[in-house]
Amino acid sequence: MYTKLSIAIPIVGALLFIFVLSVLFRTACTDPGILPRSEKDEILFNEKQAMIASKSFIQDIYKTKQEIL
Repeated sequence: MYTKLSIAIPIVGALLFIFVLSVLFRTACTDPGILPRSEKDEILFNEKQAMIASKSFIQDIYKTKQEIL
């Protein structure tokens, strides 16, 4: 197709490839850290929010089912 290809295209491609490999290697060798455990108050709050969300979801499904029928 192309008879003349700029030398910049393979150079840029090689640089991007080297960059991606270096970032991948750096990520693989980095310590991910530690996530702190949740406290009891936070756990109870999250469980309560999940219950509220599931109840409203079930109510929405029931309303939608009633509208269809």
